[in-house]
Amino acid sequence: MFNGIKNNVYHITSNYLERKLFQVVISSSTAEIETDTGDTIFTSKLLKDIKSTDYKALIILNSPHETTKESIILKAVADMNSAGKIIGAIYDAPLILAEAGILSGRKATVWATGYKKLIEAGAIYQGTPMVIDGNIITASSYQALPAFLTKLMDMLTKEEKK
Repeated sequence: MFNGIKNNVYHITSNYLERKLFQVVISSSTAEIETDTGDTIFTSKLLKDIKSTDYKALIILNSPHETTKESIILKAVADMNSAGKIIGAIYDAPLILAEAGILSGRKATVWATGYKKLIEAGAIYQGTPMVIDGNIITASSYQALPAFLTKLMDMLTKEEKK
């Protein structure tokens, strides 16, 4: 996660996953994250210490544009994708997936201002609220969060059964 995360989106997502009995690990390149309301979220683990073998999914809730070039998150995304793990991104976070090079030839969506960057990265932009393509789920806005979480849960449940 990154500074500026929407406080309500963070809490809705983490609470939803915890209620479904999934362990939520908050990760960032820094030990603390400031939300859009000024609250502080403490990370459980730094991104540099994340190993794809330890997790079922990587969910990115937002992406201030300067972070799309941050090598540590790009490596985490690429590693999780190479391992076939579930990757979820909402609002403008799909831009990180594009920058990591994992959307080429894949269907995805993003907040309206980012669609050209997805296309430039080789993604097949859908312009819909939510898109699933294999192990990747993207959503274009926070209004899509309920459907995003429902589909994410379906994907995690299927992964659990493997």
